Amino acid sequence: MAEAVARYAQQHPQRHCYLLTDPTLRDFMPGLGERYAAYGGTDALAPVQVPLAPGLIDKSHWPTLLALHLQTAAGSALLAMSCEAAMEDWAPQSQRQSDGHRVGGWLFSQAPAGRIAAHLASRCVQQRVAGQRTLVRYYDPSVLDMAWNVIVQEQRDALLGPIDCWFIAGRERQPRSYARVHGGIGDAGFPALSRGQWLELGHIRPFNRAWARITASAKELPGPVLCRQVAQALSRAYGYGFENPEDLEEFAWRAFSVSPRFDQHPSIARLIRERMADDAFGYVIADLKDEDWSVIAMEYGEEKME
Repeated sequence: MAEAVARYAQQHPQRHCYLLTDPTLRDFMPGLGERYAAYGGTDALAPVQVPLAPGLIDKSHWPTLLALHLQTAAGSALLAMSCEAAMEDWAPQSQRQSDGHRVGGWLFSQAPAGRIAAHLASRCVQQRVAGQRTLVRYYDPSVLDMAWNVIVQEQRDALLGPIDCWFIAGRERQPRSYARVHGGIGDAGFPALSRGQWLELGHIRPFNRAWARITASAKELPGPVLCRQVAQALSRAYGYGFENPEDLEEFAWRAFSVSPRFDQHPSIARLIRERMADDAFGYVIADLKDEDWSVIAMEYGEEKME
């Protein structure tokens, strides 16, 4: 991870590197200033907060940007420590405990930190079709990596704006980067999210909760193909009428652990078709035994764990 970020910095020396952190659940790194000085840092660390909906969201929940001077030993040490923290937060134990993600990524831009902070604040608070303002946590890698597949290219470019490249530690614990396709994008407005896009964004939380469960029990991490198939399965679940977050999490868990097409198996399709309108998904499948799921996995599980 650190090598990929450092390599990009070497190739683009004119761009600043900003570490994006989220203090919502815990400090990024207690005693950061002292550790920075111990590595030879002589300048004072000056984090810049991302002002998310002032007056509505408490400042203690605002993400922060910290300039990393990667040409110095202290800056390189902070990069290494932040990469280590980002990887730790994807570990199964951290996922099970819902510890959150301390590191939102490493952002490269020629713009000053204040402009980047203001830009992110404008992008993370969006207005729904009905008018209400909603926080979209793009600064959380478990949200950004899913949301990127929901939004279209024009929205991606507008999300990045003055950010030339945004690195995150992906859920497969490999570096992932997002860059504009069209250059010269400033702070133009963000094209409104459609109702369908809001619906898909709402599926990210149950997807991530199911992800935490599967990574705690699976021998290998689900690949990007399976992740996309599970996201599609959640859209089908909503189409069936399952809107409760617990139902959607259980649906995603079965898509991960059995087959992303498990709902299309004749036995499951019949149960869904014959259920009462207000029956929860957990109730619908309550009578299925382990051997039933094994049969479904054997017959429909050819994509499993791809």
